[in-house]
Parts: sequence; structure tokens; C-alpha cells
Amino acid sequence: MTTINNILGTFAPITLEQMSSVKLMNRTDTKFVTNMAKLRLLLQMAQADYDVQEIDGERNPEYDTTYFDTYNFDMYNQHQWNHTNRQKIRFRTYCVSGLQFMEVKTKNNHGRTKKKRIEVSNMDVTEQQCRLFLGQHLRYDVDTLQPALNNHFRRITLVNKAKTERLTIDQQLCFHNLISGVNKHMADSLGIDVNGRLIGTPVMELVVIDVITVLAITLLERYLKIENSKLVQYDRIELIKPEKRRELIADLELRLGIAVTDVKVGAIDFLHDMAVLRVYYQGDGDKEIDNKLKIKNSEYANV
Repeated sequence: MTTINNILGTFAPITLEQMSSVKLMNRTDTKFVTNMAKLRLLLQMAQADYDVQEIDGERNPEYDTTYFDTYNFDMYNQHQWNHTNRQKIRFRTYCVSGLQFMEVKTKNNHGRTKKKRIEVSNMDVTEQQCRLFLGQHLRYDVDTLQPALNNHFRRITLVNKAKTERLTIDQQLCFHNLISGVNKHMADSLGIDVNGRLIGTPVMELVVIDVITVLAITLLERYLKIENSKLVQYDRIELIKPEKRRELIADLELRLGIAVTDVKVGAIDFLHDMAVLRVYYQGDGDKEIDNKLKIKNSEYANV
């Protein structure tokens, strides 16, 4: 089977210097989450139109990131509450080169993200250089910050031939909560971030393919589904009214243990408070239910 590295080896390389026009420090981001099974297809779809970033011979290098937050987790809460004007601060280490940057990302109410960063040698936010930088770009007090979350991953970076967009694909995701000590590994998941336009990207093509597939499956399930039916002697004739239909179906599902899709009313015996219903339901059914619900032809009329 063709490996991810083998597929990446077929891409034309692009260096950091050549990518200088695609830094996109002021950009729109569109994010997706999918699984590793889709990665091979995505790369094959992107082959003709994209180059792959190469650093010191690595096309899928490791990254390490530590996010800081306030003691009250203000930045996390702003994100969870979906505030449109929010910030985050992180230290990003490029493991293959050893370079480390402190970055402040600000997302405005127009959906654009601005990133400011400086190169650093450690993660001490109280150093004078860091204090000055954060004083200019961060809305939070430096003395309220603490390291909150670390993540480690490998990243594939694709750049379109026109150098107007960048596509990053993060895999082998590992998270470590620096407050609680909880670890989370997401080996089968990957995150995709499209910086720039979305129309025409291989991610959009993949999304369209997935949507079409889901719609096709849904339509097939809806229109080719085989429905079974059973005849049932029913004793709650007060529910056999148009306005009581939902209650009738709920009662049948509860008592019979099947997913009812439709009910038709046959003979009604008001003297003995009994009715014969034909109950339509999903699933194959089994002999036990079949025997339980079966009644003789002589006991119903025109059901």
C-alpha cells in the first residue's frame, strides 16, 4: 500500500523562503476535522495543483505548541462562547529546526485572523522582551497568564501553485492538559486548516464528495428500505383518533419494542374495546415477535 510519505514524495517541494508571500498573517481560516482514511485521497486530489513545504528534507515535520491562558481561563471561555473578537497566546516550536516563537492570534468580528509573533528562546512571559510584545498585542495582563495546554503533532503544509493559499494538515495529535495532567491521543483524527480561499481547494472537493455520498445513502435508505408489517389486536381504542396518532404510535413502540413507521386501522369492536391494527415497522423482525403479534385471518376484516 502506498504510504503517506511516498505520496508526499511525488509533490514538488517549496521552501520557507519561497513561501514568504504566503505567510498570511492577516487571513480567513476555514477548519475541518476528518480521519486518516481520507488523507490519502486528499493528497492524491491535491497533487497536480499544490507544492509541499520541505524543511531540512522533512515534508511531515513535528510541531510542539503550548497555549497560555489566564487563571480564570478567559481566552478559552471567549472561544467556547463563540465571541467574534477574541485572542489566544501560544509558544510554537518547530522541532526539525529548533526555532521557537511566541505568537498572539486575534480574531475579529469579520472572521479574519491576525497573527503577531516574535522569536524566543524560552516560554517565560515575564521577560522584558515578552512583556513589551504582549503589552502591545495582548489584551490580558501578563501576570495573570499560566501555561494551560500542550499539543504535539505532525503537519503537512501544501501551497497552491499561485501562492495565494495554504493548506495545513495536522496528524498524530496528542494533547496534555497542563492544569489537570490529563492526556489525550487522537491517532486516527486529523485537522485541516485552509488559509485563504476555500472554493476550488481539494478539501472543498472532498467535502462535496462526502456530502453527495451521504445524500445518496440517505435517499437509498429512504426509498429502498423494506418495511415489515404485523397485525395487532389493540385494546386502547381511545387512541384510535387522528388527533391521538402520535400517542398511539408511541404506545405501540413502547409495548412492542419496535420502531413504528405507520399504522392502519382495521376492524373495531366497541363492545369489547378491541381493534385490529396493521403496524408497519423498520427492521427484519424475528420469530419471537412474529409469533407474539400474529392473529388469525378470521379475527380481522379488511386490514
